[in-house]
Amino acid sequence: MELGELFGKIWDKHRGKIVGVLVALLFGIIVLSFGFLRALFLLICVLIGLFIGSHIDSKGSIKKTVQKLFGNDND
Repeated sequence: MELGELFGKIWDKHRGKIVGVLVALLFGIIVLSFGFLRALFLLICVLIGLFIGSHIDSKGSIKKTVQKLFGNDND
């Protein structure tokens, strides 16, 4: 069995575990580097950015996304 094929099978079977460990490792490094509150703030900013980006991807309009997010219904 080739090494790439082995990694592919492991990835297919344990994808969630691998991603979870990598995210936790990255968060741990950020906490050690910047402190817990700064790391938490960074995580919140990233999640807000992910939410806005995914909403823009699905709806296709930045203006509509911002209006929906902040409740601006003047148009």
